[in-house]
Amino acid sequence: MTRIGRKQVAYHEAGHAVMAHTIGRGFRSITIVAHAHYRGCLQATSMPRFQPDIANRCMQLEGDSGHVTRLRKEILMAFGGPVALSISCGRTYRFGTAGDDADLDLAREYANCCCSSEEEAQALLDWLRLRAINIMRRDQVWAKVEGLTQRLLEVGKMNGQEVRECLTRAVDRWMEECRQATRSSQP
Repeated sequence: MTRIGRKQVAYHEAGHAVMAHTIGRGFRSITIVAHAHYRGCLQATSMPRFQPDIANRCMQLEGDSGHVTRLRKEILMAFGGPVALSISCGRTYRFGTAGDDADLDLAREYANCCCSSEEEAQALLDWLRLRAINIMRRDQVWAKVEGLTQRLLEVGKMNGQEVRECLTRAVDRWMEECRQATRSSQP
């Protein structure tokens, strides 16, 4: 695992939080204060009535029971951190870089729950990785990542409500910057 600094941890955790917010997944808190077992952490709320062992059977028998959609969202959330960190460093995200082993292991576990083969699971992971990159590159989404990263560097730890308020302020700032750019470009 590579050594990464506080700013990189902040981008990574902000990426998880912004992706969670974007896909409608709840979370309780976020921290970049190091702990014995992690450098940073997004504490998500539990998924109601979620049974990953049933997802594979439902996919095979019925198509999508809702469990598969939840698993896809969890995979996107797992990719949010590594993708945000890669974008912040100006790199293209590749599996297994930036110390994202735990995120990748979780994504693979979820992919295996909703796919019939390793090949299918890898295809799903490749697609969702690309989806996560495209979501993160949206201007409004990236403004949230930047705003939350800066705030995390200031305070170190935030509860879910503080994060949501921070994301709202980041979007408001982004929208104001867009309005000002539009006004300044008009004759």
